[in-house]
Amino acid sequence: MGPDVPLLNDYKQEFFWKRFPQTVLGGPRLKLGYCAPPYVYVHQLVLFLTPWLLGGIGTLLYQLRVLDEAFAGVVSSVLMLSVGATLQGLARCMAHRTGVVQRLPAANNILADEEEVEFTHCVAPETVHFVVPGKKFMGNVVFHTFLAGALCGLSTWYLLPDRLSGLYGHTGAGLGAVVPLFALSWVTVCIGEYSLIVNTATETATFQPQDTYEITPLTRLLYILAFITVDLALRFSGSGVVELQVAAQVLHVLFVVLPVLWALGMLSPLDALLLWAMEQTLVHGLGGSAMSTNIRLLVMLLSSVCVAICTFFIPSSLGVVLFTVAMGYLLSQDLTQLLVLVKGTSPTLGLGWWGLPLSLMFIIGALTEAGLLHKLYFINSRNLTLGVNSIEHWESSIVAPSPQEVVGWILIALFLLTRLLRELQGACVLGGAMLNPLYPKRVTTAQAFRQKTRGLRVAGIIRRILLNLVSPLAMIAFLSVDESLEKVHTASLAIGFTRAFRMVWQSSEAALLQMVLVVIIRLAGGHRVARWNELGTTVQLILVSLFVNRVSQFVCKLSFALTVLITSWTESKQRRQSAGTLLALNAALFPVLLGVVALSALLSAPLLPLFTLPVFLVGFPRPLRSWPGTPGTACPCPDSVYYQQLCKRLASAIRPAFASGAFAHTVEQSANNAKVMDESSSSSHLRGQDSSSLSSFADWSDEDDLFGPVPIRRPIRMMVRTDEGQTEVGLGVSLPGSVEIHSLYESMALSSLPTLRPLGLGLGLGLPIVDKGKDNIPSLTSTTVLRNSQPLHFTSSHSELFSLPPEWRTAQLASSKLQVLRPCFPEAWFCFCLSQLVLESFGEGDFEQVTLGLQEDHALRELYTQVVLSCCVALGADAQVFSPNLLFRLYCGDGPWTEGLEWLRANKELHQLTLRAFRYSVKLLVDQASLGPVESLDELYTTLQDYHENWFIGLVTDCSWQDSVAQEKPFLFSLGHDLTMGTYTSRVLSLQENLVQVGVLNEEGVRGQWANLSWELLYATNDDEERYSIQAHPVMLRNLTVQAADPPLGYPIYSSPPIHLHCL
Repeated sequence: MGPDVPLLNDYKQEFFWKRFPQTVLGGPRLKLGYCAPPYVYVHQLVLFLTPWLLGGIGTLLYQLRVLDEAFAGVVSSVLMLSVGATLQGLARCMAHRTGVVQRLPAANNILADEEEVEFTHCVAPETVHFVVPGKKFMGNVVFHTFLAGALCGLSTWYLLPDRLSGLYGHTGAGLGAVVPLFALSWVTVCIGEYSLIVNTATETATFQPQDTYEITPLTRLLYILAFITVDLALRFSGSGVVELQVAAQVLHVLFVVLPVLWALGMLSPLDALLLWAMEQTLVHGLGGSAMSTNIRLLVMLLSSVCVAICTFFIPSSLGVVLFTVAMGYLLSQDLTQLLVLVKGTSPTLGLGWWGLPLSLMFIIGALTEAGLLHKLYFINSRNLTLGVNSIEHWESSIVAPSPQEVVGWILIALFLLTRLLRELQGACVLGGAMLNPLYPKRVTTAQAFRQKTRGLRVAGIIRRILLNLVSPLAMIAFLSVDESLEKVHTASLAIGFTRAFRMVWQSSEAALLQMVLVVIIRLAGGHRVARWNELGTTVQLILVSLFVNRVSQFVCKLSFALTVLITSWTESKQRRQSAGTLLALNAALFPVLLGVVALSALLSAPLLPLFTLPVFLVGFPRPLRSWPGTPGTACPCPDSVYYQQLCKRLASAIRPAFASGAFAHTVEQSANNAKVMDESSSSSHLRGQDSSSLSSFADWSDEDDLFGPVPIRRPIRMMVRTDEGQTEVGLGVSLPGSVEIHSLYESMALSSLPTLRPLGLGLGLGLPIVDKGKDNIPSLTSTTVLRNSQPLHFTSSHSELFSLPPEWRTAQLASSKLQVLRPCFPEAWFCFCLSQLVLESFGEGDFEQVTLGLQEDHALRELYTQVVLSCCVALGADAQVFSPNLLFRLYCGDGPWTEGLEWLRANKELHQLTLRAFRYSVKLLVDQASLGPVESLDELYTTLQDYHENWFIGLVTDCSWQDSVAQEKPFLFSLGHDLTMGTYTSRVLSLQENLVQVGVLNEEGVRGQWANLSWELLYATNDDEERYSIQAHPVMLRNLTVQAADPPLGYPIYSSPPIHLHCL
């Protein structure tokens, strides 16, 4: 696709220009796209202006001094309440009337394609439903109606002309501003009332894909009430607070601009605003971190608030120090890992149960240090005060530094050292300005990379010790001797110390930076500024934290904006015809661009590039995770399991990088999850070996009917050397697809190799067998097969241990069929397996005696003979003619109906064992075709044992396949059938270690693209798969970023639940 692909197709453009005016006005649909009677528009216009009319009645009564301002507001409120109740009652009444009307099916209704409404008269049910759709829930009908009345009354009070003239002056420019403010402010009120009580507009600021509980109508109401609240506070304060006076004047002007902010989507919906406020309070006010789910956020916020309240009521400063140190450590831990330990599963890359005593020892040491330093400091400070009072004549120009100043210098040294060691860990230094000369280059193997980074790993370990062990103790010492602990019984200091002692554990690196900045400000003379010094250390830390966070956001957002600007011209595939114009506008309005970036950083809101073009808006504030849902809820697909297995390995690989500082910031709590996109380049490294096709062998290709019989081939005779001599085996037919490789085995078919016979593949392929040497194989006429009705008389005392369940001998099969197959039972393999079982069960002590007794037990041998032959017959492995289709169906467990099949399926365990044995035989056949025959029973036993322990041999569609991937089985094998090519294929996957490169994206760039994606899909409904904003962008990785968004907007192939990493 070229760069000038339409941003919106023609249909979506028409839809957008119908929806946007409705959003601006709060709900009236004045552009329909089809002809409608004039009364439809008149109804909407009258209802839109009704709040102004009713508010005007109250205003007029007040201006004429008929009523005071309170009663004027009540009158307007009652009138609006009556109108709202009438509208909602009429809507519900018409809804019941239209409920009995039979509608045309959508397939036969030609009007349904364009959603046209056929209006009959001005009060027809369809007209009422179009103008006032009504509420879904009766509770919302009552609640929203009362809110509409209250809003009209309060707005009347808020916008009284006398009140406005009192704010801006009764003469001159102030009086001239009253009239436009009054008129335009009532337009804002009308927009909010219409959205609340008549018809809710679709908001450009949309957080949830669906408004299930009708929360959207309350959004505009909330912001209007927030403005009114400030004015009410000024009224009740007696107009004596200058700050409130100025705020009221500014907010009255902004009140007029509210419709523009709503239309641009800069004001958050209620749910997003609440979550954003909770997250900001937790992170910057209480020292926590962004949470991955709403439940975690709520629980952590409430827990932190409770700790702050308890801190406020603790009478002793020493008790405050000990309590906040302990609770800060506790709140900084992911307590869900304790549940993981209790359940018996290993925590993610942690120390297991050893972590508990180590953590306990560390926190006890921290508490001891904090208590001793705090106690000694205050004892010395009192003694110093007494000494100064008793020796007043001693004045010296040299003042000994305080303990906190000394610790402050230690913190500066620690910060510089840890930052230097962190810079050495990455591939680039100085924020990416230059390459790290100590970082290895051109490394192709993991082993070589480990060898060349040995010195860097040592530096990383030193940094981890300094950052995770030394720095927390130093910061606790810095806070424990702070003089503001004496006045901790203020709300701000209680919150400040709760936050500060928690940040020591929660994010040691960020806390160290903030404390160093506070120390530097003091050294620069900041302690001489009275207002700054009165705040106290912990409140200063809160302000510094906000400043650092907002500045870092500003830098990231500005970098993202410049990237979009520059690449819109430098990247030829991104250069649209409007690129030059947009660049010129951004250059001319660069101060405005900086203002937009600064405002988005100040609000911690994403910078939204409209359609990912250099047209920037301030997105609405939302939680850091950007999406309302719980991480890890992406719809799985068959390939998701590979990435699920990869995530644990990926976490194990990146944990040292996070811990050593190779990545700029560590992952706090469990707020991050891994997502994988379905790209051929991103998934190729997971497939250890590509699928190998067996169709290259002549006999595998099925050029005949795929489901028909294969012509019988020329019989082949071969000589098989056994311990007793040479046996000539006559094969009536070779197995189609059995890969007859004459250069290796002359005229011998692999289906007749002796090592395949014990597993059943050779059954029925060459009967009867004629012995040219010794008569050691029973003839068909003399063979007897044990029936279930016959009692078992074991001659060995150990045979009971190796007996089979009685239900496995209940197959109702003809004795003649079993007798025909009796010579195919592999007695040599049976005896060998018995010897191996005896060796595993009894050891080498009684090995020979027990083995000989079992091998001579005729009843045990006949028992196994009956079960094995019954399974072969029931599975269909005794077929005289094998086609590729039959072999493939048997491998899949979907063979044709045979005598005894129902019996075999009824014995589920036996059926699974039989199917597994057949699949092992097929795998062995493939291996011998490529690697050569198995030379001995020992080698066969070892091969099968390897299959059992290290392989999954089955089908890709089996649940066991996905389980084996998750369990990291070293090898996976399956068969497939390519219907288009008419070939049968095998697929082998192997677990391998690969060296991959990891990059870090600009987080604000990702949030900005996701904000545009949310706007584009949820508001503009631009779901075109070839739209401009989803095209590949090599610099921003736009296509992959869009895919990584949470469903339903994104479509990652796998989204993991929150990942916990131990970075100590």
